[in-house]
Amino acid sequence: MKTLYTLALAALLSSAPLMAVQQAATYEDAAKKAKDDGILIYMYGAGWDKIGEKMLTTLWKSREIDKIAGQAIMLTLPVYQNPTEAEKKTTAKILGNYKLPNGIASYPCILMLDRNGRPYATIQGNALTESPSQAVKTIRSNMDKLEQRTKLVQQAEKAQGLEKAKLLGKTCDLGIATPDKLLDMIKQADPDDKSGYVRRLQFSPWALGDQIKELDADEAVSRVRRMADDPAYTPHQKQEMYAVLTGKLRRNSPAYDMKKLRTLFEEMRDFDPESMYGVAAASSIDAWCTTFSLARGWSPRIFDDGGPVELEGSHPVKDKGTYIITFNYQRGMHALGVKSVAVYDGNTLVAQDKHTASAGRNAKDNTYTLKVPKPLKNPRIVCEFEQNGGKDTYGSLSIKKQ
Repeated sequence: MKTLYTLALAALLSSAPLMAVQQAATYEDAAKKAKDDGILIYMYGAGWDKIGEKMLTTLWKSREIDKIAGQAIMLTLPVYQNPTEAEKKTTAKILGNYKLPNGIASYPCILMLDRNGRPYATIQGNALTESPSQAVKTIRSNMDKLEQRTKLVQQAEKAQGLEKAKLLGKTCDLGIATPDKLLDMIKQADPDDKSGYVRRLQFSPWALGDQIKELDADEAVSRVRRMADDPAYTPHQKQEMYAVLTGKLRRNSPAYDMKKLRTLFEEMRDFDPESMYGVAAASSIDAWCTTFSLARGWSPRIFDDGGPVELEGSHPVKDKGTYIITFNYQRGMHALGVKSVAVYDGNTLVAQDKHTASAGRNAKDNTYTLKVPKPLKNPRIVCEFEQNGGKDTYGSLSIKKQ
């Protein structure tokens, strides 16, 4: 009977999940227990953060966390909005001498520390609250990156020179914080910076701004393009370079050629179109470098080249049908003179309305009708304008399908 009971107990235990995660009551306790999987600190607003309090159960104390957190030491830190003396003592007892890092912008938040207590990742905001299951995956992913970082540092310790610098430099590409004193270690291994990682780690957009501040526009553009051609820099850093450059040109060189400025924004966008800077570059093209578009209308710049002007950006003329295009004057000393509006499919003319119109305070014949006979693969709208007493004219246009 005793043997049967022992076997049954062993079967029960073997069927239960292995809970490797350890909870700690204080940071000091967590630091003593910490191993390679480090420390995870869950911070939430105590008494004022309903989402964070709920996630104590749905995320922080869930079986999903237990399954992925390995040997990480878990610490819970309530954050009080207007702490009483007792609550201040509670916080002091939990943290002891540990100082929370900067960069915590919202709660709840998970701060991920390596075994030495150095932060290597933070999960907060929508990345944490929108999907607990995805947050669990992010935690595990960051822990895997920490393991990769540790292995790279261990490999580097056995290497020398350029090879060592490259191994250490790879820790920059993991998407978590780099090891402590990384720059000093790479400089020592690669004093001539053949790896390029010293340049990457030392890059500062503020320093670049100072370097190009006194240069003329063309010299500044040349300097930044040379830097951006260097593979040592990341796409994010290259976009920062272009942000500094275009900001300087917009402030200090108002007469800088708009086509050249547009090219710079396009180059900035193309390093990483989905990034914050990529989206900003695309918006800047529309706001500052568009001569004539459905979104921005027209301005005196439509006369700069002295020839036909193509409508930039998106527009609805693409399917078979009849389209009505109307030019609406908004402001300026002069009316806009319009001579013709044409629709092309690539370079093939498919519809055209040629007549002289005036879009001013007293509009005359300012509506154009275009019959598109079939769907278009590459629709283009090209207009011919003329000055009507001068260039000082601004307005919008509308396109409606009958």
